[in-house]
Amino acid sequence: MYSSFSKEKMKLSTVGIHIIIKDESEWLRQCLDSIKDADEIIVIDTGSQDSSIRIAKSYGARVFYSRWEDDFSTPRNQALQIATTDWIFYLDADEILLSGLTAIKEQINNSDSVAFTVILENLIGTGPQDHLVHRTIRLFRNNPKYRFQGIIHEDIGHSIVKLHPSSYIEDSEIRIRHFGYLPEHIQKKDKIARNERLLKKALQTDPANPYYSYNLGITFCQVGKLIEAKNAMIQALMLVRDDAPYRSTLVKDLSKILLELREIKEVELLLLKETERYEDYPDLRYILGQSFQIQGLWEQAYEQFQLASTFQNNKYVTEAGASSFLVYYKMGEIAQNLGRLEESARLFNQALQHHPTYAPALLGISEVFYELNVPWHEIVTLLKEKVRPSVPSEHYLLLETLVQVGAFEEAIAITPISCLTDSLFFKNYCLAMIHLGRLNEAYHLLQNYIKEHPTTLELEILLQWSAICKWQLNESLQTDFFASLPENLITLYQTINEFLSTGHSPTDLDNNSLSELTASITRQSIVLGQIQLMDKLSELTGQFKLELIKMLYDHGYIFTAAEHLISLSSVQLDDEGLFDLGEILFDKGHYLMAAEMFESILLEEGTYERAKTAAAICYLHLAETSLSDALSRAPDVPSLKEDLQQIRSSIRLLNRTGWHTRWSGRQRRISNGQKHDFAMHDRKE
Repeated sequence: MYSSFSKEKMKLSTVGIHIIIKDESEWLRQCLDSIKDADEIIVIDTGSQDSSIRIAKSYGARVFYSRWEDDFSTPRNQALQIATTDWIFYLDADEILLSGLTAIKEQINNSDSVAFTVILENLIGTGPQDHLVHRTIRLFRNNPKYRFQGIIHEDIGHSIVKLHPSSYIEDSEIRIRHFGYLPEHIQKKDKIARNERLLKKALQTDPANPYYSYNLGITFCQVGKLIEAKNAMIQALMLVRDDAPYRSTLVKDLSKILLELREIKEVELLLLKETERYEDYPDLRYILGQSFQIQGLWEQAYEQFQLASTFQNNKYVTEAGASSFLVYYKMGEIAQNLGRLEESARLFNQALQHHPTYAPALLGISEVFYELNVPWHEIVTLLKEKVRPSVPSEHYLLLETLVQVGAFEEAIAITPISCLTDSLFFKNYCLAMIHLGRLNEAYHLLQNYIKEHPTTLELEILLQWSAICKWQLNESLQTDFFASLPENLITLYQTINEFLSTGHSPTDLDNNSLSELTASITRQSIVLGQIQLMDKLSELTGQFKLELIKMLYDHGYIFTAAEHLISLSSVQLDDEGLFDLGEILFDKGHYLMAAEMFESILLEEGTYERAKTAAAICYLHLAETSLSDALSRAPDVPSLKEDLQQIRSSIRLLNRTGWHTRWSGRQRRISNGQKHDFAMHDRKE
């Protein structure tokens, strides 16, 4: 290392913190709190109109003004010229130093390095899994030859490696948390529009700069412009140097966009090549696994997820869980689909060991143990052991999981009464109670809640649930209910109440408000599993809308939905309705009729991928039947056996692609609980 550094090590080095601000009062205090013991704090203000400058000065910061010129490097370099400390650590105002200044002092006083990378956590949502982790240079020696470069996403590393070998840059365990990518913060600060403008400006002067093209792709992605994002990132990938530090992240982000665009083969081709270069990058393995899973190549997907779980490093920009709970969950999902239930339970459990409140894994392990005939009370005990609820959000997670799998009694039993003042708890609690048929109890709970919370945002829904409880009991609404209604709803509820009591239709059926309310109550009847009331309410309007039929199907009332669907003509069905009916016919083994449904969708919408797959699998089943018949007549013909084997292999592969509606445990139990079937017949066009 540099011999000149050894003298410097004889004394304790000083460290200064550099921050750029403009109207950052919302975040600045927590930023400055995390570094308040620094030897020097330099704040460069680019035009704040709020209290940011006053806040900065209250922490002893030296505040300087820099005219904003659409260039982030300019104020950064201004701070470098002012700095008096031995070392410089730079932050954004919406970041905090997690490790504390002590960790920085220990790092710089025991090393001859010229710079250090730190671990940066970018929060992108509110969940524990919603963050990206990567390394970046933030701590470096004060050197007048160092300069930031780039008008946006400014970089100091290029300047440092020009003067010193990369071996003089050391990795540290210093951690920063960045809040600036939270959706609400991006929207409030209008960062996306600013970044797009600056990046396009940068590309005008340097069109072959892949770093700018890549970041423009990220900006497009943030506003949902996925085609533009893909094109910008492909351009960047064509131009970027193989040794560029961000190239691996570019590959990851491009592959995620291709996956979102359902360009699955392109994802596979890209990542099969790039995983040779970045073989220990878990995120690439995870995304490649997803592409295989979508294609029905479950064994290959499982292998990639398993590989991802073996890589634990800070070399790359990594999404939380890409080498732990996300891949264990994916492997558990595949094992469950393959019928390997004990293995699936073990994998879901591994996911929960890494992330005890990961909702999909909690749901998955509940479903698998139910399929393994584990009693519900044991499943609940397991969930409690995993989550160890201590705050309302964790109690709510348990409640929501049990409601989703249809364990209504257990959901009620585990809910602390003290939590029922929260509308989310209260709704799920009442939903479970109504599904169990405890309608009187639910009605009184709802009425008391409405009286105590007359301005709740959920008022309209809770009133409907309350009315549904009474009507499902074949009872009329009484004075106490009408007293809780807003004035504009009284007449409407009276009209529906009279119809359900007497069977006499009102004369003003064309009233839009009445029609909308009736439709809304009908939808809530389906949500609550009160199908008898739903049938009665449909008589009020004289028709049963396609939207409600599809809702019945989606909630697991398959046979009831089928009865309504087959009563409609094809012109009354939209693509979703035709697809639902096609699925029902398929599940009953009526492959030719199902194929006709799927084909009719494709005549109108040729890009409906699920319909394409569904039609293909119907024809494969028909071919399978024909070949089986032929083989029964000529059992010694080898070509027939080979063809039949290939067809069955194709059917198995297509069934893995997720073309068919996948039912949750609650939906399956509702479907299995329906006692009646329906007669299939040829539909008259």
